[in-house]
Amino acid sequence: VHDITPRTHPAHHTLANRICFNAYIASSLAGAARVVVGSAATEAELLRHFPEVAPKVVRIGYGVDRFFSPAPAGDTGARLRERFTGGRPFVLHLGTLEPRKGLVNLVEAWDALVRRDPETPDLVLAGRPGWDLGPLEQAIARVAQPDRLHRPGYVSREDGRELLRHAALFVLASEVEGFGLPLAEAVACHSPCVAADIPALRESGGEAPVFVPPGDSGALSDGMARALDPAENRRLRAVSAARAQGLSWEPVVDAWPGLLTEVVDGFRSERGGAGHR
Repeated sequence: VHDITPRTHPAHHTLANRICFNAYIASSLAGAARVVVGSAATEAELLRHFPEVAPKVVRIGYGVDRFFSPAPAGDTGARLRERFTGGRPFVLHLGTLEPRKGLVNLVEAWDALVRRDPETPDLVLAGRPGWDLGPLEQAIARVAQPDRLHRPGYVSREDGRELLRHAALFVLASEVEGFGLPLAEAVACHSPCVAADIPALRESGGEAPVFVPPGDSGALSDGMARALDPAENRRLRAVSAARAQGLSWEPVVDAWPGLLTEVVDGFRSERGGAGHR
């Protein structure tokens, strides 16, 4: 179970998602031998809504592929910036454009910074369009300098890594997440980060990001301004570098064989021996 947000935050999902998820989640949990959750945040929400599954719950978290790493020496990101922003530095969001990502708040926060300081980096919203983009489109239409807000759409894995490596700041303003893997990937690339202060992002980001209250564009703007200050920006990069050392898939992969063996052995025992498959 990555998250149960179609149940806890239905307004952030399409009608189809809500119907499919809520039609099957209870029976799936009831029929499972074990229920694996990816974060303490998801575990808490799951047990709040389905306390009866507590004896089955096992928490196995997430890691970050070694592919996500800092830029090699000598790579200044100049060519990447030329491709995506005409050579200008940028603040980055990476992920599907959908309501729960807090993108309206991000656009408003960035626009407030631009109005106060013309030297504010551009904004790149990288990711495929999701659903209910009306409020985001309206927020974009109100910005003072729309030519400095870039929407490249879906980007390749390679481009995603390069954007993370060379962003002046990575921002994940989500109102709800199951874990927040893009934040962990940004940390692995030693990016300075700002994130919404929700439990899942505290787990994925550790002490690396500047945390701000979710849903508050003023607080987000202040947090971004703080993180873009040159001294603080350098400090955040160093904190991300320290945090990145603990982000790995190896402990996650190592946790699965024992769990799978336990489930299979339990199944065989219930069916009367190893002859049953």
